[in-house]
Amino acid sequence: MTDAVTINYAWAYPTVNADANSWGTTLNNAVIAIDAQMFANAGAALAKANNLSDLANAASARASLGLGTAATQAATAFDAAGAAASAQAASCQKANNLSDLANAATARSNLGLGSAATANTSAFDAAGAAASAQSASLQKSANLSDLANASTARANLGLGSLALNSITVSGSGPSGTPANGDLWCVI
Repeated sequence: MTDAVTINYAWAYPTVNADANSWGTTLNNAVIAIDAQMFANAGAALAKANNLSDLANAASARASLGLGTAATQAATAFDAAGAAASAQAASCQKANNLSDLANAATARSNLGLGSAATANTSAFDAAGAAASAQSASLQKSANLSDLANASTARANLGLGSLALNSITVSGSGPSGTPANGDLWCVI
């Protein structure tokens, strides 16, 4: 009888409907071959418990992973003198809100700020010009009642004499007699 073989390892297995007397031998041989192959594979595999110490060539493994020479250095090799900590200590800290500047005047100069940067807000209107300008201006709360001359203001706005008349729009005619010049519209 002709036995068939597996694709990957070419292990023999009995052909269906073949001689019944050959099945036991073929299966026994297949189990023995599987056992031998598994044992050989186990010897070639890395053991998890060894944490990669059983690699045949660690340098080749690092190269395969694309790691450079820094991968084999201790972390202290990159800042052995503590330069990062020194730089951190010498820099301004956000929490200090610039109070840790060595020289505030130099910092203002570097920023291009003039002397106004350190002046009190009262220094910008010491003569009260803003208050004076405020009192000389029309006030929103006065609703234009503080105009010096209402007639001149109407002329400046281009309003004619009709602007002084009352206009009434109603669904019925006037009740009584409208004042002279008043308009009444019936809708």
